[in-house]
Amino acid sequence: MRRWICGLVGVIAGCGPTSLSDATHSTRQPIIGGTLSVDDAQVFALGDSAPFCTATLIGDRTLLTAAHCLDQTTPISASNRTDVKGWPSDAIPIVDKRVHPKWKGGDTAWDVGLVLLQHAPDGVSPKAWNRVPLTMAMVPEVRALGFGETHTTGGSGVRYQAMVRVTGLSPNVLYIGGEGESSTCFGDSGGPSMHQGTDGVERVVGVHSFANSAACNGGGDVRVDAIADFIDQWTRDKAPTCATDGACVANCPQQDLDCFCGTDGTCDGRCPLPDTDRDCPKNCLDDGICAFGVCGVRDPDCNEDGEPCSSADTCSGHQCLSDAQREGSYCSRSCHANTDCGGGMRCSFGVCRYPVLPLATMGEPCVIGQTHCSGGVCGGQSESTATCRPSCGLAGACPGSMKCVGGALGVSYCQGTAVLEATATERPAAKACSATGAGASLALVVLLLSRARRRRPASG
Repeated sequence: MRRWICGLVGVIAGCGPTSLSDATHSTRQPIIGGTLSVDDAQVFALGDSAPFCTATLIGDRTLLTAAHCLDQTTPISASNRTDVKGWPSDAIPIVDKRVHPKWKGGDTAWDVGLVLLQHAPDGVSPKAWNRVPLTMAMVPEVRALGFGETHTTGGSGVRYQAMVRVTGLSPNVLYIGGEGESSTCFGDSGGPSMHQGTDGVERVVGVHSFANSAACNGGGDVRVDAIADFIDQWTRDKAPTCATDGACVANCPQQDLDCFCGTDGTCDGRCPLPDTDRDCPKNCLDDGICAFGVCGVRDPDCNEDGEPCSSADTCSGHQCLSDAQREGSYCSRSCHANTDCGGGMRCSFGVCRYPVLPLATMGEPCVIGQTHCSGGVCGGQSESTATCRPSCGLAGACPGSMKCVGGALGVSYCQGTAVLEATATERPAAKACSATGAGASLALVVLLLSRARRRRPASG
């Protein structure tokens, strides 16, 4: 599929108002599925004499944008006014810029750049950005913003927002929008896709890069988590702050987390987000994946060996096994010897497994904890009298008049006589056809014949 780089023209597709005076009519003239954005002061337009791209303030003086927005050689400035069709005279000049070192024209995987404002904008706090590896479950949709093309005579130059569906993920790209849906368009390049995490903080997760076609029927962003090192390097070089940005700054009102969350060989549990410490493995957060490595705090996604699992992603040993003698799957790990395993498991073919026990049927003798009773449990009042017996159900439920009792080694089982109700199809046999009735009638006939013979006179 041919991709259209969204540079130098506009950003989010829609039918928005052509000036600020139309703002009250934004509900009748929205971007496709979206509305006018008046409160997102961290989202800037980039331009010279006219707007051509979008960017996001992620540091006191740093804007995050698309690399292809920085190809031109003419002076660039930035403004966070809602309407920049008449390029504002107070736009802040750009004094430095850098594109990702892997960026090449048309390469959407690394289409990101950073610019340095001449001074920090008044009263605007930087927008948080995401470092956590994304999954589809984490970001079903994003809030996309930009100053781009509206497909009306008004063109681009007004900041709009829209909730946009996430359609896919690759290692570097977040695919968003589709035909007939909210989508980014020409001029939205460099603008942010934002998502609110489980901690309630909205962060930039993507940078608008391309549209699927000239019709703007979907497109893609560069994932911010994939280029975190690029941002951190810029911050250390250009504009270190007291925020978590990879640079340690002294004399902050509160200690800069970068001073102990930096690269020192230890994943520090004091970091509020373990993945912000570059010594921490990925996936230390509540993201549905158990991290490979040691986190500064316990990863809530990690189940221990023997605990239930639905996939290997939720196990600390990254193995999820099942067998016919156990109900459900259980967590495990790779091994070289039995000493690598715990909880009664043994090392078998390189993986810790529960031993496969000898089978016995109901009523047969068994060894408690060492025999698998088909359809029941091995139990008894002593180990020497253990047999396969019915197992107790929920809340000690047993069939018929049987009772749930405790036995040797703490194993409970059902004991007593199982009296089951007759089913509706079972009926008593008719008396005339019963074996007892037929036997009695036959005895009576034999008795009568015997008496008749005794009364007959002897012959001649």
